Amino acid sequence: MDEKGIRLIRRSFAQVAALASPAAILFYGRLFRIDPALRGLFTSADMRVQGARFIAALGYAVATLDRPERLLPIARDVALRLGLRPEHHRPVGEALEWMLEECLAEDFSPELRAAWNKAYRELTATMAAQERPAWVV
Repeated sequence: MDEKGIRLIRRSFAQVAALASPAAILFYGRLFRIDPALRGLFTSADMRVQGARFIAALGYAVATLDRPERLLPIARDVALRLGLRPEHHRPVGEALEWMLEECLAEDFSPELRAAWNKAYRELTATMAAQERPAWVV
């Protein structure tokens, strides 16, 4: 991820963090519409608590984009705890992009969209590659 993309993502996340609770509601609402089976992976009875965890995890990811050696182990841990698998990356990515578009409105420029998508693709590709045994092609 290049420095310009990281700066764009960090600046935009500050806007999303200011809307943390509504942003999380948008994310989970969209995620569960895209893939209702994913609802079972999020066991918190209180979606406000789950939403706060999501925004905190997203904030950590944004803060460590330039330090993947710190980000990847935590991202893998979260995915393992929740039972997320590589096939879930697409619906999570779609829900994240939609939430960003809703929260940022006209500020969600094509350049910003591309930066978020690139960061997400790089993260999920690295995680998926590390989840497979080396002998699997």
